[in-house]
Amino acid sequence: MSAAMLLSGFSLVAACICLILAGFLLAARSRIALSNRMLAGFLILTAADLSGWFIDANDLLPIKASVFRFSLAYLQMPFFLGYFAAVCRADFALRMSWLWHALPFLAATLLLTPRIYTGQLDAGAVIGSPEFQVARAGLAVQYYAYIAAIVVLLLRVRSAFADRYVGVSSKALNWLTQLLVSSLLAQPLGVAKRLALAGPAQAVADWAQLAVATYALGVMIWITFKALLEPDLFRVADSRLRQASGGADGETDARLSRLNAVMERDQPHLDPGLNLEGLAARLALTPRELSELINREFGVRFFDFVNRYRVDVAAGLLAEGGRKGMLQVLHEAGFSSKSSFNAAFLKHRGMTPSAFRAQQRREA
Repeated sequence: MSAAMLLSGFSLVAACICLILAGFLLAARSRIALSNRMLAGFLILTAADLSGWFIDANDLLPIKASVFRFSLAYLQMPFFLGYFAAVCRADFALRMSWLWHALPFLAATLLLTPRIYTGQLDAGAVIGSPEFQVARAGLAVQYYAYIAAIVVLLLRVRSAFADRYVGVSSKALNWLTQLLVSSLLAQPLGVAKRLALAGPAQAVADWAQLAVATYALGVMIWITFKALLEPDLFRVADSRLRQASGGADGETDARLSRLNAVMERDQPHLDPGLNLEGLAARLALTPRELSELINREFGVRFFDFVNRYRVDVAAGLLAEGGRKGMLQVLHEAGFSSKSSFNAAFLKHRGMTPSAFRAQQRREA
């Protein structure tokens, strides 16, 4: 079987998998419907892109339609970025300003219209035209610009995660990182393909394109297994979260009551290793829901919320007037280091622990 035939078959299978995954994401009952729709949009556009090898090999579309299919690739990265933003940011929503991301697609369409869409160039002349080459170069520039934006977004999320406040679970964060890396790994193959296409050997070009199609098929299969083995990444529908009655306000009140009860009764803040995911599990909430609840109801981050309880415990120990050293006090209160203890105490009490102890002794 020739490389051209394998290329045609692999691209068709990969495109079909993309469409099936997109259908799954659009149909799944989910509280993260927006992120699913963004990823589904990206997969649909990817299917259109991958199908090009099969369509061109069998002359299924006229050259103008094929060029339009190519220009749709300008919409892939906006959907890709939108998926990352929707997963990472609880306040993300599609607003009119998001339409600015369609400008590169519109610019490419305007560029290609005079000579290609309204002209009579044959396929060879279209591919070699300056307009098409500029549009292809613009697509590469757009890709790296959006990848840079995604990297910045993930770095910010990881920084927030290090502070124990994050609107996305570590599992989802790892998934996003893997998805980004899979996209980056495709670029060397794409460069090799373009170099091969520019060379005189058609067989080499066919095998280079086959390598790209094989990698794309592998990524689609990997995403499929992710959806099967870890459906919570795409379908987070937990009936426990709908048990509270009385609408959204009633549900918020119920969650808030559970949070306060757990903090007072179980005192999880005394554990230095307490994190957002651990406390969320006790409350039958997702980390994202708990972080949103704390931020909305208390106006603070998770780390500050927990430290408020720890500072209260430490203040009680310091006010007892015993001979406990500062290290013993901070460990009993749930702090893991002297620096974090001093910073939290100063923030919540307006003075250092030593100054607070001295004040208590003077007032005794």
